[in-house]
This record gives sequence, structure tokens and C-alpha cells, in this order.
Amino acid sequence: MAELQVDGAGIQSAIKAKFTLNAKSGWVVAGYKSATSFGLQSSGTGGVTELLANLKDDQVQWALVRIPDSKDGLETVRDVMIHWTGPNVKKIEAAKKKTHTESIRKFFEPRHAEVEAISRANFNEQTVRERSAPLSGSHVID
Repeated sequence: MAELQVDGAGIQSAIKAKFTLNAKSGWVVAGYKSATSFGLQSSGTGGVTELLANLKDDQVQWALVRIPDSKDGLETVRDVMIHWTGPNVKKIEAAKKKTHTESIRKFFEPRHAEVEAISRANFNEQTVRERSAPLSGSHVID
């Protein structure tokens, strides 16, 4: 199998542009451009709903989304990396691409948490917040 070529600079540039110090929301989506090429697909300033519209049911993608949060009564944000496997992705393809996680993960920084998503049914801001919590029993959105 050929080595995956990741356009990390493009991903990090989009993260830097969308995840500014004062930004309360934003997202970046990256995915496969070919079997051996991975890079930025889209980005925006909205929240989880806007992000969800950019996830494809027939693709494996990674995203970073910023959601509002609060800690000890202070308003803050949480940056969550999401590994999306669309419901129409074949299991063997999903397994092969999951092996690329370590090569891809380092470009989605900084982040507070990681979750895996395999369905749109429960994919919303509240579920992302719950599943990305440090003491969440499950980090999967199904």
C-alpha cells in the first residue's frame, strides 16, 4: 500500500484562520482526495449543524469543531476532533482508512477531545458536548 500524503499545512492554515482566540465557533473538514492523498475539503465559521452539512455519507473524514462550553461558571469553548465514517462506507474501506488516524491526528491541534461519529441520527451540538466530556463513558456518536 502506498504511503498517505497529507497536506498538513493546508489543514493547519484553515484551523489557524477559523479558530482564532475570540472565535466562539468554527469547523474544518479534511478527507481523502484520492487513495493516497488527504487534505482540506471545507471550513466554516458556524457550529455543529453547519459542519454536519459538509460530512459525506460515502466518505471517511476528520473534522475539528469548536463548540461553546462552560467550566466553573465561566464561558469558554471546546475544540473537538471528530473522526467521521459515513454510513455508506464499506467496512473494509473504513478499517483501512482508520489505520491512517495517527498520521492525520497530529494536524488537528490544538484540541480538547476526540470522538468518533458513524451516524447523523444523534449528531448535534449537545451530543458532541456530552461525548467529548472527559468522563463520558462513550466517545462514539451513533
